[in-house]
Amino acid sequence: MHITLVIVIILGLAECISGVLLKNWPIIIAGFLLGIGGAVFALLVKSEAQLLIFTLGGVLLLVTGFIMKIQYK
Repeated sequence: MHITLVIVIILGLAECISGVLLKNWPIIIAGFLLGIGGAVFALLVKSEAQLLIFTLGGVLLLVTGFIMKIQYK
């Protein structure tokens, strides 16, 4: 089993849980897409390109933080 696959799925689930707790659909959908899309991408690419998955996950979490800061100020 690929460790990248597991980490990306956990990142996506964390994002979905954050969205559910905040009742924010864009965050839920983004987390779901990160989890499923990242898992598929992790299975398809070689180890050199898997860093892109973590970068995408980090950027998505950063954008989520900005959304929460703007909405719940």
